[in-house]
Amino acid sequence: MDRSNVGPPAKRRKSEPSPSCSSASNDADTPPPEGASQDSATPEAPMPEYVHKNVPSGKFQCPKCDHVIYVPRRACQDFVDHVMKNDANCFRYTGFPTIKHLKDTFEWLEPAAKKLRLWSAKRAKRKNKNVSSRGPARKKLELFQEYLLTLIRIRRGYDVEHAAYLFQVSPGHVSAIFITWVNFLAKCLLPLLKWPSKEVNSGNLPNSFKDYPKTRVVIDCTEFFIEKPFRPNAQRSTWSNYKHANTFKLLVGIMPTGTITFLSKLYSGSISDVSIVEKSGLLDKLEKFDDVMADRGFNIRHLLLSRYCTLNIPAFSHGKSLSLGSLRKSRKIASVRIHVERAIRRMKTFKIVTGIIPLKLRFYLNQILVIIAFLCNLQERLC
Repeated sequence: MDRSNVGPPAKRRKSEPSPSCSSASNDADTPPPEGASQDSATPEAPMPEYVHKNVPSGKFQCPKCDHVIYVPRRACQDFVDHVMKNDANCFRYTGFPTIKHLKDTFEWLEPAAKKLRLWSAKRAKRKNKNVSSRGPARKKLELFQEYLLTLIRIRRGYDVEHAAYLFQVSPGHVSAIFITWVNFLAKCLLPLLKWPSKEVNSGNLPNSFKDYPKTRVVIDCTEFFIEKPFRPNAQRSTWSNYKHANTFKLLVGIMPTGTITFLSKLYSGSISDVSIVEKSGLLDKLEKFDDVMADRGFNIRHLLLSRYCTLNIPAFSHGKSLSLGSLRKSRKIASVRIHVERAIRRMKTFKIVTGIIPLKLRFYLNQILVIIAFLCNLQERLC
């Protein structure tokens, strides 16, 4: 076979430039077929490649011509629309009682959120501050979608893989968004968990506390189950004799209305109730002649006497039957002290802190509890 006239193989041409709407103008000038409606004669063109994928879905008019551009709908937008469908769905997935609360909080956070830089493991190790704050990874989701992803994961307890499936991003990107927004939200929302003044406290005193008008705070401790630590000393310090498991312990304080006004940091499960009160900083917030209400385990009267404060706890029997007066007093205290347990029960409706908490969340659990307390305070008053 004579190969003298056969030239070198043709080189593959480089990719053609992105098409524009003008390339379809000739097709649009042709008259519509017979029987077609007037709407079908409207010039339409497929979405040009220069349109970014994250443009909101819908119909848009091309700035270069009169053609209509169809932008495809992102898969996660269907789930976002389901969350934002009504107040019931909003509360179920985010913890906000209404859509208005959700949007108003985001509008308040948005100016600062635009300056956020997503967390990166490499950047955390290098601590390089010259890394650009924006990049291709940040364009995968909009700010509001990142905000929703964080709230939904806290409320529903979805793992990284399931959240990645819902929002059509990688699990690593979900982790970066969650870590960034949890720290950001906690920093912004912590000042909103205000310690009320005496005037505010007495002005909102419920009828159930009419016999205890000086009550400043009602306190109780709660524990969260965690994975068994690997190190023996960590296993010993987190072991709770009350729960017979490895736990973290939290001190919660509410005002008489049921609003959460104090959260301690998390402590190991082996700490006593008296020690956690002493170390948490609660005593520094009390003023003279304040009244603290608690359960029998909080025998902190000696700590309050130096601050001229009083303690209301149910009476101790010491192995004997209580007198009629002590029994009535104990029942009355228990009937109003129950509200702090109801507030804690509200916090534990957020699935991320129910069950056994993975140890990888221990670095962000304090921040998560601040967000949960803020969301609980938006709900109806307990009393």
